[in-house]
Amino acid sequence: MQKCEDLIEKNKSKYLLNIKPTAPKINAYIKTHKENEPITPVIDNTQAPTYKIAKFLNNKIKAYINLPNTYITINSGEVAQELHKLHITEKHRILTLDIKDLYVNLPKQGIIQSTSFWLDKNNTSKKIKEQIIRLLKIIIEQNYFQYNDQFFKPKNGIAMGSPISCRTSAPEKISYLVPKFEWFRHVTIFAPFALKRKI
Repeated sequence: MQKCEDLIEKNKSKYLLNIKPTAPKINAYIKTHKENEPITPVIDNTQAPTYKIAKFLNNKIKAYINLPNTYITINSGEVAQELHKLHITEKHRILTLDIKDLYVNLPKQGIIQSTSFWLDKNNTSKKIKEQIIRLLKIIIEQNYFQYNDQFFKPKNGIAMGSPISCRTSAPEKISYLVPKFEWFRHVTIFAPFALKRKI
């Protein structure tokens, strides 16, 4: 953090340190609504060494990166209300994309490249960009958890439960790949689009 003086004010840096950190614990949540009831692994990062700085960085990335055609929703009810506001004709279809095991499969280098791309796209200063990327790399590399007194470190991805997991996840890449879609991010991605020919 000492090398991030342009990003972090001196009087705030002490509040970003976790004084008594402990190893993140893994919890398993059963998806009862899906076939064979698979589990969702969620890491409790609240006591992790980088938890506070990850929360701080999440807010900074949000402030510096303005993604196009992006709607973040709370639940399916809000999605229904927003869809109702759209002018949808008989030529439109709604495409749903359910990304399996999103966070744990994100390549580390891809997260860095995607964040760097959008910082450049939003004309972020060179110093701020370098400091954001420096902190992001530290957080990504400290992706580990404890289970039954053993420690594990995934090769890819970022922990579901980390403050920056949502901010650096694949939907941001999707908004780059298909920028003409208007889509809503929740558990599933909804992308209304017009058809050029009848199916």
